[in-house]
Amino acid sequence: MKNFILLLFLISSSVQLFSQKFTVVPQGIRSQEDTAKNFIVLEFKNKTPNQLYNSVKKYIAKTSVHQPRVYLADITDSFLRTKSYTDNIANYKGGLLGNVTITEGEFITTFEFKDNKIKISISNVFLPNNGATPILFKSYVTHPRIFNLDGTEAKSYLGVRSSLENFLNSKLTLLIEYINEKDVNW
Repeated sequence: MKNFILLLFLISSSVQLFSQKFTVVPQGIRSQEDTAKNFIVLEFKNKTPNQLYNSVKKYIAKTSVHQPRVYLADITDSFLRTKSYTDNIANYKGGLLGNVTITEGEFITTFEFKDNKIKISISNVFLPNNGATPILFKSYVTHPRIFNLDGTEAKSYLGVRSSLENFLNSKLTLLIEYINEKDVNW
């Protein structure tokens, strides 16, 4: 029993998240803990910047299913910026159409590596809205949007915010799990 408790402690302490998740606000993608910050920081015990950098690059290579991600900037062991394309990024309930899926999305992800930490930010989110007018984070009443100008969630696009948050945070969880995996010897 003691070994089991020790194992659970070691697994849970290998990354300190401090509730680090993304949230969607009228200004864009922010830290759920502090919406003034447009980034989150993940801390991994016993990992160097080189190990974290290599793990992120391998994760990107292994999970890129659709169009390849475009590396916009790559500074070995310290900085990585990618442009990502994805399907099924968010859903919303839209008027007479019922549930509509935003089939594509693109965004910029920036990774910075320092000590045993990764600073991650997501920007330039583009939601093409199935070829119609793209969905913006905040706009006028007549434009597809997640939030109204006053900061309230737009009723005609309910669900976009939560499904976008779920998408980004599930990808974040997969990245963390990948980094924490032990190397497999063949």
